[in-house]
Amino acid sequence: MSDDDAPSGGLSFTLVLQLLGVSVIAILLSLLGAAAGWIAGGGVFSKGFNYFTLIGGCSGFILGTLLGYFTIGPGKSQVWKMVKKNMPPDAQRIKLGLGNTKFSIDMSIHEVRNVIGSDGIWSYFGKKTDSYVEVRVGRKLGERDNFTVNPQNPVKRTCIEEKGKFEETFKLTIRPTDDTIEIKLMDQDVAGDDTVGFTFLHISKDIVGEGFPQHKGFKLMQKDSILWGGTLRRTGVIIVSFSPGENMPQDLVDQLQQQYPMEFERYKRRFSNVSDAEKLGLINNPNGSIPMGQPPSYGTNEILVNA
Repeated sequence: MSDDDAPSGGLSFTLVLQLLGVSVIAILLSLLGAAAGWIAGGGVFSKGFNYFTLIGGCSGFILGTLLGYFTIGPGKSQVWKMVKKNMPPDAQRIKLGLGNTKFSIDMSIHEVRNVIGSDGIWSYFGKKTDSYVEVRVGRKLGERDNFTVNPQNPVKRTCIEEKGKFEETFKLTIRPTDDTIEIKLMDQDVAGDDTVGFTFLHISKDIVGEGFPQHKGFKLMQKDSILWGGTLRRTGVIIVSFSPGENMPQDLVDQLQQQYPMEFERYKRRFSNVSDAEKLGLINNPNGSIPMGQPPSYGTNEILVNA
């Protein structure tokens, strides 16, 4: 799930639990602080009002509030976002020679298959699923970490399709702190758009490190539980393709082409009109590699063959 998935209006259940936890920690530490202050002020032998009790209680409450806020409260996600923003690129990216390089990837969304919709019983009454796909770029450190969207990367959305065939291409800018692409299949509805399924792709491992896969299917998953815990269930498969974009080192592309010749051959076959592809500078290189050039027409399938 993404950090941006929290409801925009009202308090979420998770936020209420966090604030409750912060309050409990603050109260407990204020009681401990008051007890410590009472003892420091003389305890049963103190005369008059024991100011140490008040000071200890207030200090404990402030300390408990800060401790709870940044450990189990809303501040935890803010601290983690700051950590992720300033962490160096992942090891796989450095190994590929990309390091702090800002580059782009062309991502083509072909179609979705075997989709289990979010309409439930209404699908038996002929309700059609108005589907579209959202693509976000950001960072996700580990399986249990929430996905954090890079605000510099605008969300990409396809057109709405009832049959789940999109054939749209987007240019994704990958910055040094980006390591993950989130793909969401959405269902447009009058009451609000529902998430049918989502998947996370690691840029260095699943895309660049695999030689820019062509027409590859990735499982779309959805959580059964609304609150916490629960299990993930498969809700469909999304078929996508990738190609190197701007600022991708040519020696890396040549190396990947030798390592994954079938993927690059399928990449060439995606273009139905060779002359159009030559104009774009994507094919027809004397040494047999695929040079960098102008990206294809984004959001269209002018030169793409249907999957």
